[in-house]
Amino acid sequence: MSALGFGLLVGALATICTVIHRAFERPGGINVFLLVSGISALVITPDLIKGFLGFIVGATIPPMVAALALHSKINAMAHQKAVDDERRAGDRAARQALREAAQAAADSWPSEQTGWNHISKAKMMHVAGQPSCYFMIDEKGGSLRVATYQVSQDFTLDSDFQVPVRGVISMNVASPSVTKTRTKTVPVTTIHHEKKSPVARGLVGGILLGPAGLVLGAASGLNSKATSTVSQEKILEDYETVGDPQLIIGTSDQTYPVLKFKFDPPTLAEEWMYRILGAQRQP
Repeated sequence: MSALGFGLLVGALATICTVIHRAFERPGGINVFLLVSGISALVITPDLIKGFLGFIVGATIPPMVAALALHSKINAMAHQKAVDDERRAGDRAARQALREAAQAAADSWPSEQTGWNHISKAKMMHVAGQPSCYFMIDEKGGSLRVATYQVSQDFTLDSDFQVPVRGVISMNVASPSVTKTRTKTVPVTTIHHEKKSPVARGLVGGILLGPAGLVLGAASGLNSKATSTVSQEKILEDYETVGDPQLIIGTSDQTYPVLKFKFDPPTLAEEWMYRILGAQRQP
């Protein structure tokens, strides 16, 4: 076999071993490369002497080809990652634009409702999911209107109904209790027991006091010394607190016998109660 051919063989074997052992992550591949090259040099020393240059050229070609292939793969992966990142960024920007447009539509909707006054944002607390809604009263004070909506990729109205003011038979503002979680720091006492060796105590007592000291020392070694340390530990605890006020309306409408609203801001609950009472007193 020529020196060039043998160099190609050695280079190929070393490259395969390097790839298998992940030369770029572990040092084992480099060691295998050197080991294969060294053994090959010992076996074919005469060939190396005769065709050293050809051997070097042959042994260099496979690693260079592998390195170029790896470099090309890394570049391709980096390019694909950049393309994917750009696409994801574009998708996020598009979704954000849709949400902003939907919110803008929701914010402008009240200004388009002619003939309705005091349009307020609220949540319907008596409905599962507590949907957002607009709560309003007509300019003559004869009807209450509730329009529930959603804002996601677009602005959509889910329901839109009215209740006559004269059909309101009861109202009150209540602040239900809610359960919240908080962090609390509590002291924790840890007891440490330091045990004494009865054998060691007995030997010391025996040396100092003889046989009697041996017994006394061993007995004293049966006792243990206790110490305590106090440290601070954070825990989570639930507690009850007063929630935001809610306007609770009882009506004569069989479809909507009870309506509960939590307004934004919460102070609107009491304002709405007196506003509805005032509308009921109108002739």
